Amino acid sequence: MQEAVLYEEISRGQTAKDLLNNKLLKDALEAVEAAALEEWKETDKDAFSQRERMWQKLQVIEEFRQDLTRHIETGALAKAQMKRKKRS
Repeated sequence: MQEAVLYEEISRGQTAKDLLNNKLLKDALEAVEAAALEEWKETDKDAFSQRERMWQKLQVIEEFRQDLTRHIETGALAKAQMKRKKRS
């Protein structure tokens, strides 16, 4: 892999890590999750479309976190590859 690509992957991984550790973003995601769960609990058991919307909201938040985690992991792999390149 080209060095420029590795540096980009490392940078993106660090940015993703910073985002996941950002207190404001964490608080916002947790607030949206809590509101969705609360709304889900308060809906009538037959309100399928409302419940589905809350489930989708929760899934999007989880996918967002997973995507950032993948960037962190890719950045870590790129960093390790860069270290191996520099040793050889």
